Amino acid sequence: MTGFGIVEVDSVFSSVPRSKFKENDLDFLADRILETGGLLKPLILKKIGFEKYEVLDGHCVYYAAVRAREKNPHKGEIVNAFIIASDKEDVAVNQVAALTTLASPEKTDMGELLQQIIRLDAKLNQVLSNNTDNKAKSNHSDNEERLKYIESRLDNLSTALETLTVLLKELLPPPKLNLVTANEEQVKNALEEAGVKNPKYRNAAWEAITYWKQPGKTLTWENLQSSVSSREHNINDFGKATYKNLKEIACIRLEN
Repeated sequence: MTGFGIVEVDSVFSSVPRSKFKENDLDFLADRILETGGLLKPLILKKIGFEKYEVLDGHCVYYAAVRAREKNPHKGEIVNAFIIASDKEDVAVNQVAALTTLASPEKTDMGELLQQIIRLDAKLNQVLSNNTDNKAKSNHSDNEERLKYIESRLDNLSTALETLTVLLKELLPPPKLNLVTANEEQVKNALEEAGVKNPKYRNAAWEAITYWKQPGKTLTWENLQSSVSSREHNINDFGKATYKNLKEIACIRLEN
């Protein structure tokens, strides 16, 4: 059966690793979840067993809920969700994909929305500054009340901006690392965040990159792939899985 429900956080599983999201973003969203007492945007789940569910949409929000439970096991024990019946999974996935596309920054003009918020923030700050000057000249209660109201609106706006920033990070894919200009630390850190935990695999990836960046050679994905399987250019410990991870998080782009 498809419908809304309340589920325990411990009963939910996500196929997306938690390492894909920044802990400070999850921490911020977790605090908002605890403040409001629940999720304003329900998770989209499919049932995979008796009281067991998998996330179809809302992986970042799910991990924020997990973080909320870590902070406060009592208040963060449950989450609200829309549970999809097993025979409706394909239809649900298609709808989620369509909604994500329609809600992209190009469709909703997210940039303009941000500019409006920034302009409003600047205007409120200006009004607040003017009222502070007026306060120095007058102690009337009207000025006090107006100042308190503006200060509260500024606080709300600041929170909204922080929330919007986190949501934008979830919506927009992170920029890919350019292997042409990236240094060793950047490449290895990016691979580690992508799930390549063994240092020798990260070292091998960097060895392959530096090999093809040598004078007289060309750094391309085709050449890097040859370092996985070619006898002539093979790099020990640079395997197919590491190559695939590298291609997902990086690009090869010549700088102008």
